[in-house]
Amino acid sequence: MRKLVIICISLISLGTMAQLPSGCAVVKNYNDSIQIISLKGKLGLYSPVFNEVILKPEYDSIGKPDFPALGLATITSKGKLGLIEVYSGIVITKPAYDEIQQAGLLHPNFSLVKRKNKVGLVDISTGYELVHTKYDEIQPFGIYGEHYAMVKIGKLLGLIDDESGFETIPCKYEEIQHPGANNDYGFIVKRNGKYGVAGLEGYEFIECLYDQIERIADGNFKCLKDGESVYFDQNGLPYIPE
Repeated sequence: MRKLVIICISLISLGTMAQLPSGCAVVKNYNDSIQIISLKGKLGLYSPVFNEVILKPEYDSIGKPDFPALGLATITSKGKLGLIEVYSGIVITKPAYDEIQQAGLLHPNFSLVKRKNKVGLVDISTGYELVHTKYDEIQPFGIYGEHYAMVKIGKLLGLIDDESGFETIPCKYEEIQHPGANNDYGFIVKRNGKYGVAGLEGYEFIECLYDQIERIADGNFKCLKDGESVYFDQNGLPYIPE
């Protein structure tokens, strides 16, 4: 207990005696223990408790993000946005984006980023650009907790794994149907006005040749073409129902 009291007194003393580096001025308090400082028109972060500049004054603005991100702040430089850890001053992502937003119902560690009107995903715990900014839209897909996200380029749709960022189904479909509550294998897709079934490996194991496809018992498929029905199992092999 005595040691803790001594540490607390020392920290209070440091805060009392804290002096800014030459030429710097305090702009405002970012929070109870961190101050935003200015030097030659550029902003950084300063800890009066430890009398230490934790982020060099190199940025045009420093603010709080528009999404829940404990301990993170946004930085801007030349009109571009990045992310930092507030208490360490570590730059998570350099200022490179036009927007940084919450990624909706996707993985909680991911943030939606926009650059040149294209969107991608960044892991805000590492700064790694998981999904490059090449899509027009990224949206949650499904209602059963699956790890997929719908991506869009122009009018065409695809799917990515929202944990790895891997593009499981390329953006070449007009429609991608959800497999349903049973999470059956394969996605019914529509291309050039015709339906087929694509697997997570990205290939069509039932080609887009059919006017209509419905999922039937045991996860198999009934495909309608020119008024005639053809049946396929989950591996895309044709069969004749009993």
